[in-house]
Amino acid sequence: MGTSGIVEPMSDTALIETMYTEINVQAEKGNKDLLVFFGNYGEDFTRDNLQVDIDNAVTCSNFVGELLDYAVYKGFESLLLIGHSGKLVKLAQGVMNTHSKYADCRTELFALQALFNGADLETGRKIYEALTTDEVIKILKAENLFDKVMPAVTEKIDYYMQHRVHGKLKTGALMFSNVYGILGKTAHADELIKLHQMKGRMKIMRGKLYSVGIGPGDPELMTLKAVRLLKECDVVALPKGDGDIMTAKNIVNQIVNIDEKEQVVIYMPMTKDKDALAKAHQEGADTITKLLDEGKNVVFITLGCPTVYATCIYVHKLVLKAGYEAELVAGVTSFCAVAASLTYRCAKRQSL
Repeated sequence: MGTSGIVEPMSDTALIETMYTEINVQAEKGNKDLLVFFGNYGEDFTRDNLQVDIDNAVTCSNFVGELLDYAVYKGFESLLLIGHSGKLVKLAQGVMNTHSKYADCRTELFALQALFNGADLETGRKIYEALTTDEVIKILKAENLFDKVMPAVTEKIDYYMQHRVHGKLKTGALMFSNVYGILGKTAHADELIKLHQMKGRMKIMRGKLYSVGIGPGDPELMTLKAVRLLKECDVVALPKGDGDIMTAKNIVNQIVNIDEKEQVVIYMPMTKDKDALAKAHQEGADTITKLLDEGKNVVFITLGCPTVYATCIYVHKLVLKAGYEAELVAGVTSFCAVAASLTYRCAKRQSL
């Protein structure tokens, strides 16, 4: 059931594929620095104690090996794994699947490191027989062994993470306990924590792009969300082709007077020249990101829906890839509007 109390039966394959999908989303956004949790404990601890924005975090469940392999494959530059001691300590023994059915070695490792650092046999046995890692930490602190054992444990975690990625990815790990707080960090953990804190602050300062579908032409078919965003935004980005008429603007102005707002024209040439298109799309993205850097929220309007044959999607993806926050807002498509006007069903169940 996990910590959420919600039963979510999934196979290992499905869980791994879900993780890959989350990583793919981050790669598509242009994110080069992964923030990863095993599950809800890590999310809650990070949000409450580290002041790190977790909106772009990935959940790896128990599959640390697959996580590290795929992060290298997708070309990420860094990976920060924040986890509870009960799971993260297993990495110090090279265990890359932290589910208990594959391996445990939690108390064994702590006991071994305690003995290496001067614990007597009885203390080592107490640690070995402890039922939880919190109980282990209690013993280590009571015997004044904590400050010697934890650096040795995190050093081994660092070693095995780097061994898995063959040095192709900067890795960091932070181990915590819900009882004792932060227990230990690997060599690059503080550096990567500061990086994600800085990204969170930049996100707060930056504006957001909304690529908004305004429907097929009838202003009454604009969605409530489209209308709200147009009223609330700082800047409206207007697509313009090779002619002088800006159809999308004329439709919107019948519902929301956007002439009262700051406007920017995004040139979208009607050509098959790939170089000319790429140049125009990049120029449009650069124009929008400059506004976002000023803390302005931008609505880029497009006819129909931005997910169906919309040229704005190219600019939208470039903005995402540059690391900015952006959202697609669906609109009514022309073929749905035509079907409705003809009382025609676009799809129906096959007659039996």
